[in-house]
Parts: sequence; C-alpha cells; structure tokens
Amino acid sequence: MRKKNKQYALAGVTWEIPVRYRKTERMLKPFETQQIPDETFAYMAAENAVKESEQLLFAINRVLLEKYNGVMLHGAVIEYNGQGYMFAAHSGTGKTTHIRLWEQCFGQSVRVLCGDKPFVRLTQNGEVVVYGSAWRGKEGMGYNGKCRLAGIYLLNRAQENRIFPATTVQKLQGLMHAALFEKDLQQVFLTVAEEICKRVPIHVLECNKEPQAAILVKEHVDGDAKD
Repeated sequence: MRKKNKQYALAGVTWEIPVRYRKTERMLKPFETQQIPDETFAYMAAENAVKESEQLLFAINRVLLEKYNGVMLHGAVIEYNGQGYMFAAHSGTGKTTHIRLWEQCFGQSVRVLCGDKPFVRLTQNGEVVVYGSAWRGKEGMGYNGKCRLAGIYLLNRAQENRIFPATTVQKLQGLMHAALFEKDLQQVFLTVAEEICKRVPIHVLECNKEPQAAILVKEHVDGDAKD
C-alpha cells in the first residue's frame, strides 16, 4: 500500500491522482502521462483498491459533468472504420458477448475501445467523442484511445434479432440507466444526455447470442454510412 501522485489522461483531460493501491495503479498505467494536469484530486481515504477505484470513477465523472460536458456511460464500445459504436445495457445483458461476436465475425476490422465504462464528451464542433477508460470490465477489454461516437444501440436480450429507432423516451431512459452520476447532478446529466440524443443516432437492438446478431448490426452500420 502506498500513495503516489501521477498524471493520467482520461476523457481528454489530464488528472493528477494520488493512488494508494497497486491494483489501482496497474489499472491506470496505460493512461499515464507527463502532461501538466488540468485537474488535481485530493487523497481518497479508501479502505481497499475496489473502493478507491469506485471513488475515483465517481470523482472523475462529477468533474466531467460539471466542467467538460462529459459523462461515463455503462456500455461496450467497438471501433469500426474509425468510428465508435456503443452497446449500452445493464450488467449481465450481453454487452461483452455481443462485442466478442464482432471480433469473431469481423476480426481485425474491429477493435474494442472499452468493454464496460467508456467516457463520452460533447465537442464544440457538434460531434460526440467516446474515450477508452481504465474501467474496462472484468475481461479488461479496451485501450487508451478515442473516436467519434457514431451510434448507440440500447441492447436487450431476445430470441430474434431486430433493430429499430429508439423513441425520445427510450433514448433518455436508456442513457439514464447507462449513466453514472449522483442525484444532485441529475439536471446537469439530462442537459448532456439531451444533446447526445440530438447528435448521435440511437437505436434499440434486440438480439440473441448468435453471430447473426453482429452481422445484422454491421449491415445496419454500413447502411447508415452510405446514406
């Protein structure tokens, strides 16, 4: 157990973070940087590495919402043709299973940007950028990178595969369920979420665990790219 202040680049922001536990340090290692910090955190009195990781994630997300038009969303993101596509769902719904189908079906044309909790930020040029994060899920899928978020799929498990546009209510509810924020930040989050809904196509994906599910989404993505 020790306490070290290092800089880490997360969500396009450089953070100075006092890390106490080796497990947290290893988790953050791919994001280490020598850049001058934009934000500095005080020491977090966590009783173990899991608590330290949770406290850090909440702290980063708070600052992102309050100052950087950003938020963490619970979802798996693939990078395909230089664009990011997020599959948002509750734990256990099948996000990891689905992105593994992409890897199985399409190989090196697909890369997993983040397997569990990516960061999303609005940009001044009207785009939405998604970033890989240190919170990559138990499988550790992802890397330190970013790309334009070109689509969000609200994933639901089903027997048959189908995709359809999400309603306004489904979009906001889907993002609300996928987001991490404290109650006092709800209105701030809704402002960011509403802007994401305007800028990024959001669809409902009902799918099973068969390769055809990934094939269907790829065809949908490719079709949108041609329009």
